[in-house]
Amino acid sequence: MLGVAMHITINTLSEKGYGKKKIAEIVGCSRKTVRRALIRIDRGEELRRKKVGSFISLYEEIVRAKVAQGLSVVRIYQALKKGTAYSGSCLYA
Repeated sequence: MLGVAMHITINTLSEKGYGKKKIAEIVGCSRKTVRRALIRIDRGEELRRKKVGSFISLYEEIVRAKVAQGLSVVRIYQALKKGTAYSGSCLYA
């Protein structure tokens, strides 16, 4: 699946008059992929970014609980990154 930026690039090159084969060479994908992207754009389909997980999402429950206790997000992050617990914070990673 192509990202939003790739769809924009393909659309821009198409509007400038490049053919599907040349666009495929420029962006490094197949002619069929370019054709599909142009069809999606012509249909007006909404292009959404892919969801990307973050470091915090892995420990969301712990982070929410510690923020509720008043511990700063920076200290929580540092503790999770190091894999250690602060003696005064009751943070168990």
